[in-house]
Amino acid sequence: MEQPMKLDEFMTTDTLAKSLGVSKHVVSRWVRDLGLPVIKIGAKPIVHEPAVAAWLKSREKVQSPESA
Repeated sequence: MEQPMKLDEFMTTDTLAKSLGVSKHVVSRWVRDLGLPVIKIGAKPIVHEPAVAAWLKSREKVQSPESA
């Protein structure tokens, strides 16, 4: 059974940028070019924290010892 979304699991893309230590422009690029999932409330995009975590995990690359 799927868990319901909680309001405290949502944040603005500005807050996400700050929490990840990247610029707002980087987050905008991730949305536009790489498919970061967002929800638009009017003109303001927000993100669901568990969805962002899943998206980041899906983009994780394991570095081989030869390329280190």
